[in-house]
Amino acid sequence: MYTVTKRNGNQVEFNLGKIRSALEKAFIATQTQYNGDILDLLALRVTSDAECKIKDGSVHVEDIQEHRKQHQQHQA
Repeated sequence: MYTVTKRNGNQVEFNLGKIRSALEKAFIATQTQYNGDILDLLALRVTSDAECKIKDGSVHVEDIQEHRKQHQQHQA
């Protein structure tokens, strides 16, 4: 697996659950309908899209967030 570089520079282990959770929070904040299957699918798509940004076994959290926003907007 790979790590995620946080905004403060710390490295943490990649966690698909955190992407899913961020998607869910965004759907709730925008009052957009969703279900668990949509969250799972989008979390995997965000992860897949962000793979091209992995360098030396790490990806920056902002690259992941950018892809999360793109996919959420397409679902709205």
